[in-house]
Amino acid sequence: CSRVRNSCLLSTECLPANQHTNQPRCAVLLPCVRILAASLQVPVALSVREVVYRQQHAGFYSTIAYSLAVNFVHLPLAVAEAVIFSSGVYWMTGFVDEGDRFLFFVFVLCIVAVATASLFRTISYAVPSMELGQVLIGPANGLLVMFCGIPITRTNIPPWFIWVYYLSPFSWSIRSLAINEYTGDAYKDIVTGLNKTRGELYLDAYEFQSSDEWKWFGIVFLAGFLVAMIALSNYVLSLGKPDGSRGTSRVEETDDE
Repeated sequence: CSRVRNSCLLSTECLPANQHTNQPRCAVLLPCVRILAASLQVPVALSVREVVYRQQHAGFYSTIAYSLAVNFVHLPLAVAEAVIFSSGVYWMTGFVDEGDRFLFFVFVLCIVAVATASLFRTISYAVPSMELGQVLIGPANGLLVMFCGIPITRTNIPPWFIWVYYLSPFSWSIRSLAINEYTGDAYKDIVTGLNKTRGELYLDAYEFQSSDEWKWFGIVFLAGFLVAMIALSNYVLSLGKPDGSRGTSRVEETDDE
């Protein structure tokens, strides 16, 4: 229900967008990625972490088995959310009317949802309490959003923060979505005097590359990022130990004579 509501709200805000106005369409890519980023995984991950510790130390299953399983379980939900959300946003906001580009749009949102969920789960496994986990998610989201290439373009990012841009799943997914949109047939007209297509000029405004290779580089990065987060979450979980203070203990009572 929340995905349908967010899709309708976001689509309504960007209804005036058309092929001759790139700003609303570029601006809608960031909230699309941000909404599908599964930061709500934090309380769920923290609530089951102690159970995973106990099962792992008891020898029932390994942490890598759990790390893989939780991502596979989340995959169908991510696909359903991406399809429902994209079906409203993509067509109502006037993205290019091509079926293959719509499917690519859905695919990117699906993989970024799984990748960011794994990132937030890893953060949850590394912190000692739910309160600290909830506090850290805000700054982490803020960094991903601020340095994704939309609020601040790549050359304007301070040198000491440029690593966030190149490691952020938001920047790679937004670049792929922007290239997917602005290399469509609706943007192939040549701008007089500049010898560039209108789509290339829109991409240049946000300092995005215009070749199709970069669209697929984003997919490769997101897949690699997901694998790295699974490996890191497995490592963090393997360091944990069950809380021995929980549970019950038997106390022997002696009768006073």
